[in-house]
Formats: sequence, structure tokens, C-alpha cells
Amino acid sequence: MIRRVYRWLMPAVTAGFPLHRFNNQHPPPEYSGLVVTSDIDATYLQTAVHSLRGLVRAALEKAEEKRTIPGMLPILRAFRDGIPSYEEQIPLYFVSASPPQMLKVLVQKMELDQLVADGITLKDPLRLLRRGRITQIKQHVLYKLTALLLNRCERASGSAIEEILLGDDSESDAEIYLLYARILEEHLSEKELRETFDELGATSREQENLLVLARRQDKSRVKRIYIHRTFARKVEDLPSHSPDLLLAAKDAFQIAIDAYVHGWFTLQDVRNVALELDVLTLASSIKEAQERELFHEDIIETVHQDLESIGINIEEAPDIEPKPLIPESEEPFRSNVHLDLESALPSIRRTLEKSAHQAQHLAKRAIHKAQQVNTPKQD
Repeated sequence: MIRRVYRWLMPAVTAGFPLHRFNNQHPPPEYSGLVVTSDIDATYLQTAVHSLRGLVRAALEKAEEKRTIPGMLPILRAFRDGIPSYEEQIPLYFVSASPPQMLKVLVQKMELDQLVADGITLKDPLRLLRRGRITQIKQHVLYKLTALLLNRCERASGSAIEEILLGDDSESDAEIYLLYARILEEHLSEKELRETFDELGATSREQENLLVLARRQDKSRVKRIYIHRTFARKVEDLPSHSPDLLLAAKDAFQIAIDAYVHGWFTLQDVRNVALELDVLTLASSIKEAQERELFHEDIIETVHQDLESIGINIEEAPDIEPKPLIPESEEPFRSNVHLDLESALPSIRRTLEKSAHQAQHLAKRAIHKAQQVNTPKQD
């Protein structure tokens, strides 16, 4: 599959922004229905993207070392497979700020997880660095907005597409997705679009190309935005939004229940997500959902009864808050905080040297063992 993935590289227009698009296939022209687009780090994979140490670790990890966020893999699979009333699989795309050098490892990880994606878009920080656009390396709004608009323009204009977007609060996914939704709803004039693109740091060429992408007339609309909370931001710090459009979810369980409410998931899908979480997490998730009035009590009761049928009794869980996915000891590094590259380099260098030393040590051990095997024993 890896070789096939490298054939995904599309020479299509990139709106001038340095990114790489590995799109395997597009929905047929007659397709109308859901399309799912997801972030990767802190949404699908358990990566401490707001930590410098976490970023370096993510770059060095092998596919088998990468961990999925509990419950998110069943969610992506359920969206991809679709509910029984859907005749076809739902197109699934990933848009990540990871560099293109990560493609092979990411695809290997998806193979291990038995997750099939129709396309992956990755950011190219090296080309940004060569162009002297340091701020765009750390900021992802312009990049992800460009990627979403490009994906949209490869669908048939007459198709009634409802897009579901999954992201997290460690970066600016909420702002990006809400801006994208407003563009699709044609709520922004050309003047407002130009001002927005200018504020995002787009070059004049990028602005002109983005205007062409944004002006496209079609039936695509954003149906639902899911923001997985890593607790890098408070809910009230997220941009203003309609609760009918965006759900800031405490965990995968809340996303699964919401998808069930909308008719995209079955109770079995919700159960599959719950089975990856401990009872403490499930109880905390339900408690917060009730406090925020995310779901009707009838829905919560239905989920309760379904889980009890397989031996999971949430009401018996102790009233203790579960530990966060991202350890608090991680050094804070959020996308809206200025990163001093000079001060960061020693930390990166130490991590790389440590990894190189470990690799050298393992190589010496392997050579020593091989020599022992090949040396004939003395009588």
C-alpha cells in the first residue's frame, strides 16, 4: 500500500501555498451525502502537539509506536463505513500540519489500524522556511483553509455534500473550520475575504487563488464540527459558534453519542467507542454532558441501558476525575505562543543525540551477539 500511496501525489493547483496532497480517489460525480475530514495529531493520534518534547517524539516514532486516542479509531471507522442505510462508504480525508516526510509512517499506522483514507494533505515547512515565512510554519489557519478549499473543488459542483470536520483545541481547528463553513455559506463578501486572507498572511498570489476557490458555486456545506478537547483551551475561549454547528467534546464518547443523535452512528458504534474507555472516563463524560446539557436525558438513558446490557454500569463508577491524555508535565507549547527557535534548538539537538546514542548502543549489542553466534565454541 505504501508504494500506491506515493502515486497519490497530485500535481493539481495548490493555491500557491506549499503543501502536498496525496489523494487516492474522489467521490463519483453523482455522489451526494457525507464527507468526513479529520486532523491527525491530538485528534486521531495521541500526540502532545503543544509540547516541544512531544513534537520531537512524534517525528521520531515508528508506526507501531504511535498511539491512537482512545475511542477515536472506532469513530473514524464508523464514519468511513457509514450506517446501514448508506449504500456506499463515506469518503474520509485527513488534513494534517505534519510534514510530507511523515507520510510513510502515517500510512503504515493507518494500515496497522485497518483504517482506509481517500486522501491525505500535509504541510511543507521546509519550503516555507526557504521562502522566509517563519510565522506560517507555526500557524496553520491559512494552510488548512487552503487544503479544505482544494478538496472541496475536486467534488462535483452539483453534488449535495455535507461535510463533517474533526479537529482538536491544541491548535486553531475551531477557527479554521468555522471560517471554512462561513465561506461555503457565502457569508463573506469579496472585500471581507481579501481582508481575512491578508490577516492570515497570504501572499498576493495566494489571495487571488484563494478567491477563485472560495467563489466556487456548489452545494457543499459544513454539517458538523467536532473539536476534541485536549484542554489546551477552555470551552469559553473557543470562537463564538452555534451549538448546532460545533461540538467541543470532552472525549470520543461525547462525539459518538452526538453522531448517534444525528443518525450517523448506531448504538453498536457508540458501544465500540465506549469499550475503548474505562468506566471512570465514561462516567465523567456523561456527567459533563449533563452539566452542559449536550444531549436530551432520553438519549443518555438509552446509552446507559445499552452499556448495561454488556455489563458496563456507569452509575457505579467512583466520582473521581480521570487523568488527562496529555501529561501535565509536558512543557506548554501552544500554536498561539511565540516559539524562540534559538532556545528550542538545544532541546531538539539533545533529543536527537540521545536517539542516535541509543541506536548506536543497540547496533553494538547486535554486532556483539552476531559475533558470539558465529564464533565456534572451544572444546
